[in-house]
Amino acid sequence: MDITFQTDGGTFNYRVCAMILSGGKILAMHDQRSPYFYLPGGRVAVGETAEEAVLREVEEELHIRAKISRPLWLNQAFFTLSLGIGSMAIFGSYIGKERALMGESVRVAVLDTFVAVTAGLIIFPACFSFGVQPDAGPQLIFITLPNVFVNMAGGRIWGALFFLFMIFASFSTVVAVFQNLLATCEDMFGWNLKKASAINCIFVLITSMPCVLGYNVWDALRIIGGRDVLDSEDFIVSNLLLPIGSLVYLLFCVSKWGWGFDNYLAEANLGEGLKLSSRLKPYFQFVLPVLIIIILVQGLL
Repeated sequence: MDITFQTDGGTFNYRVCAMILSGGKILAMHDQRSPYFYLPGGRVAVGETAEEAVLREVEEELHIRAKISRPLWLNQAFFTLSLGIGSMAIFGSYIGKERALMGESVRVAVLDTFVAVTAGLIIFPACFSFGVQPDAGPQLIFITLPNVFVNMAGGRIWGALFFLFMIFASFSTVVAVFQNLLATCEDMFGWNLKKASAINCIFVLITSMPCVLGYNVWDALRIIGGRDVLDSEDFIVSNLLLPIGSLVYLLFCVSKWGWGFDNYLAEANLGEGLKLSSRLKPYFQFVLPVLIIIILVQGLL
């Protein structure tokens, strides 16, 4: 039986898909029922992990035995939505009681995924055209992509626009992370906004220095598993802090030792909009923690 259920806003299907790369190309499927191309995959069955489901779907549809390099979309959710460091929790606390959290969460997730897919449709072809590995990590932005822009027609203009937009994107990230720090200091230590801002500004400036010096003065420095400074920071945040933080938040919301699922459900469904179903309780309590632990372990292998 597949994991699917009806809500007031429509039907929810828990689906997985595979991004298969070969020879610099991404495999996409197409049939006569739809004018669109899509990635191979399908619904997840009850009692089945996402990894098991995507491997089963690939074998059923393509008749090959695939191997998963790493989960993409779950990592995408951890990173761009900052689930593991509580940015969504901080922003969600400012939403009025008249709006249900589920509906707002769906809108944010859909828009975030749309932007990410659009960016991928631009970045991946550029990487493959110039022989660049698309999973190069932080080096992709600061070292590889500038070389791509140099070899493009009008590359200086496109490169300048790219890094200009990167500045705007970084502002949104700084606001998310900084507001997290401010809210914590105000609630835990009773600091006013001016004191919390001043102290955390100094803290952020000091802790940002390794990132600033990573590809110049400390370019030869290797820290974790032969990784440079930025790759080491990326490993700590993406592979440790984000999944562990998400697991802590999840267990706090759904376990009897924390807030409790019933209290969480009542708060999330307060107001108008898409509601969470109480039937999701076993999935939140047992399936999601296992999935996050699998992601955490895979990130350490």
